[in-house]
Amino acid sequence: MTRAISRRGLLEPDNRPNVVKKLEFEAAQYAAFGGRRMDITTLLIIVVLIMLLGGGGWYGRGRWY
Repeated sequence: MTRAISRRGLLEPDNRPNVVKKLEFEAAQYAAFGGRRMDITTLLIIVVLIMLLGGGGWYGRGRWY
């Protein structure tokens, strides 16, 4: 938890949103995903499309081909 200095010089809990951490998180997302933000739904759609178009799939015999 971050703390702010009060008028008396004592440390008090800082309840303001930490803008710096949010900006660092967005910068990390930008670097990881090439500038695009990707949520879990988009990731799952991509995985399903790769499975359908990439030749791998479930053929009903209890194993992956």
